[in-house]
Amino acid sequence: MKQRQKGFNLIELMITIAVLAVLAAIAIPLYQEYILRAKRAACQSVMVSTAGVFERRHSAQNSYEKPGVSGAANPGHFPGDAAADRPSCPEKGPTTYNLALSNVTASTWILTATPTGAQTADRCGTLAINSLGQKFAGTGSVDFTQDPGTCW
Repeated sequence: MKQRQKGFNLIELMITIAVLAVLAAIAIPLYQEYILRAKRAACQSVMVSTAGVFERRHSAQNSYEKPGVSGAANPGHFPGDAAADRPSCPEKGPTTYNLALSNVTASTWILTATPTGAQTADRCGTLAINSLGQKFAGTGSVDFTQDPGTCW
């Protein structure tokens, strides 16, 4: 009586490898997009929280400017007094966005987050929010008249 061999033949193995390759080609880009969206959402959370601090400051003193600080480029306009207290994106872990505050006056401010490192692959690009609650997402100069689409 002839004994049957157990195991896989070459065709079965090649079909299995092809199926795995197709699944990987679909899953890996989706996972990478998910990671970029998660990091973007974490930064947006920090930005909205920082905007809330500015609004509380405005409610208390009728100005967005920090008491005793003048000049829109002065980093002292951030809510924290020390550099370690200033917000970063995300709050913990490696920085994926660089935050910048500009155009700080008694009645206005603009908070901008520029992607850095691997986050530059995010299709939404630079994020921004201003004192009116307007939001921007895109490349190039910040223009709050553009629709941020699904990025915010």
